Amino acid sequence: MDIMNYPKSLKIGHLDYALNEIDAGNIPGASGLFHMGSGQILLANDMDGGYAVKVLLHEVLHGIWGHYSMDDGSLNEERIVDTFANGLCTVIRDNPGFAAWLAEHLEKSQSASSALGAP
Repeated sequence: MDIMNYPKSLKIGHLDYALNEIDAGNIPGASGLFHMGSGQILLANDMDGGYAVKVLLHEVLHGIWGHYSMDDGSLNEERIVDTFANGLCTVIRDNPGFAAWLAEHLEKSQSASSALGAP
């Protein structure tokens, strides 16, 4: 994978998920896999650039979906997750300062919440 220094783990909700590369042949028909039971996000080792970013974001969205129990049986998880992953990648790419602005303000918000005793 051509994402230098990608995180070794990500926290989704209250759980940490290890990010691990896997031989692309071990996940046929997919480039990534979110596995709640083992606490892993598996990423094919043959990706690079923007596609690798999109796949990682796609798997994180599966994590959010699973962690927050969004599936009621009537929704098409794969279509929804893929649509949001593509949309978020486009917004972040087309608005270079946006991700940094979000991170800065979320950090300030978290600091303020902690100071007030909020979880």
